[in-house]
Parts: sequence; structure tokens; C-alpha cells
Amino acid sequence: MEEKRNEIEITLELQREIAKKLDVTERTVQSALRFDTNSPSAKLIRAYALNHGGDMYEITKRKVENPYKEVTII
Repeated sequence: MEEKRNEIEITLELQREIAKKLDVTERTVQSALRFDTNSPSAKLIRAYALNHGGDMYEITKRKVENPYKEVTII
């Protein structure tokens, strides 16, 4: 089974700038950038981050078979 989620990466400097400008905590900015929240302020944070040099990634999590199941442990 495969899970997908989005995440926005920005510099720590930009993260602090966003927190200061929008009068929120850095933790709030981090949650918004990981798409943990979907409030109007989270959407504003994401838009600001992307418009000021942030990069958005789609992260895929999928289960893989154990590559070491054939290995003999001594």
C-alpha cells in the first residue's frame, strides 16, 4: 500500500520570517508546511513559503519486502 503526502521545504531564516510576519509560532509554520493543518492561516503560510523560494515535494511511503530475509545470521 502506498501513501502520498505533500511537504514544503524552506530555510530556517524564511520560517522565522513567516512566523514573525504572521504573528504565529515557528511550530505553527512547521505544521502548515507539513500539511498537518488546513486552516486559512496554514494556507496563507504555504502560499507565502512557495512564493518566497520554498519547494514543494510529494513524499511517497510504500512498504517494501525485506531484502535481508535470505541472509544467514552467524
